[in-house]
Amino acid sequence: MESTIGLYKTELIDHDRTRSWTGRAEVERDTASWVHWYNTTRIHHSIDKMSPIEFEELNSSLRAATVPRRSPTRTGSLSATRCEA
Repeated sequence: MESTIGLYKTELIDHDRTRSWTGRAEVERDTASWVHWYNTTRIHHSIDKMSPIEFEELNSSLRAATVPRRSPTRTGSLSATRCEA
């Protein structure tokens, strides 16, 4: 199993050995960009080779299709099956 830090080192840090960052801010910016890519766009094998965004969209649409919608109720209205004492 691959570790996230291992991927980070391989894909961002070690990918281009000729790359030299000019300072901490540049490393932080590139790291934030990599994390965004990893969390939104990267193909994940654990979710059927989809990106997290694709998986969430599919999951949301399936949930919306299977969850019954409730009709709105009025505040303070009595139920039709009221018990009488």
